[in-house]
Formats: sequence, C-alpha cells, structure tokens
Amino acid sequence: MGNGTNMEKNQKHFISDFPERLHPIIEEVVAHEINKAPLPKHMSELVEWFEDEGWDLICSETDEIYTALKLFYLAWLKFSDQELEANQEELIPITSEVRLSYARSLIAEALETSDGYDCPTVHAVEVANAQGQSATLGWLIEIHGQGGPVAEFQGVFPDKAAFYQSLRDTDYVLQTEQDDVKDETILRLWNLPTRNVKVSVT
Repeated sequence: MGNGTNMEKNQKHFISDFPERLHPIIEEVVAHEINKAPLPKHMSELVEWFEDEGWDLICSETDEIYTALKLFYLAWLKFSDQELEANQEELIPITSEVRLSYARSLIAEALETSDGYDCPTVHAVEVANAQGQSATLGWLIEIHGQGGPVAEFQGVFPDKAAFYQSLRDTDYVLQTEQDDVKDETILRLWNLPTRNVKVSVT
C-alpha cells in the first residue's frame, strides 16, 4: 500500500508535495471548494494515488476524533424489538425508553470492541494550491477481515469540520460524541424494514 511519504501529520500539503501529473487535479479540487467549480473529471487519479503511494499520508492524518461508528449499520443489524426480546434477561414490556437504553448499550459496546469494520478510522487530508488556498479530502479506513485495511474516499470538503459534520449527517457516531446521539435518531433508525447497507464478504 504505497511507498510512503515524508509529509507530516496535520499540516497543509501543498501542490508541490505531489507528483506533477496530479497538480492540475489538485488545482481543480481546491477551485471546487473556493469557487464552486466542478470537481475534476480525473478525480479518480488523485484518489488512486492516495490509495497507493499516498497511503501513509492518509493514515497519518488523524487526531482526537479517530473512529466513527456506522450507526446505520448497527441499527440494521440489531435495532429491532425481536433482537431486544432475544437479549432480555427477563421479559418486560417494550417501550421507547427500553429501546433507547438497549440501543445505547449496543453503541457503547460497538465503540469499545470494534474490529475496525463497523467503526472505521477517520482521516482528513488538507491539500493546497500554490496560493495556499485549500480543500480537505475525507477518508474512512475500514478493516475488511483478511483483506486488511481499505480506504473509502468520502469526498471533498471545505475543511475538517465540514467532513465531520457530513459523517454526523449520514448516521455515523464520532467516538468522542457517543453521548450526543439523540433519542430521535435512534428511534428513527429502529426496526427499519430495509436499508442499503454494504457488507464486507472478504
């Protein structure tokens, strides 16, 4: 997964740090955030470079928020009255309060015991043009069993805070925000009949 880079953690990575063939793409990525220009047609080339030669750079860019629980995935697997009943020590009426308590215990357990698939690590890489204007590339790194770590590109954002917010908006729970999950969010995800959830088979 790449031959590494000499770039340091949590710094702005200027266009000159990258191979020359990627310079036009980085310029367009920054222009996308600064001027709302379209994303580059060859964005995949930059993504592929990060997944290979730039792998160490992705891995180095992490800070106090470094994992995010796929709450939608946990809900799809376990947020149901049937699952709750099967795991009760004694039979009690199922109410919203009981559902919330059960769900929060599952969230805490998942964040504590994750094998790296349901709680991928979070990485934000800031790239800049020659003028110092920048954009942030968001990544999640999942562990796919024997397939090992896989970087999943999440998109281009104005900054790290916007990337984190996009995760919250799509039902990820940042590790440091476990206690901030709203009751309404849990109940909205409870017992969904269908959900487009990607499951690793590697």
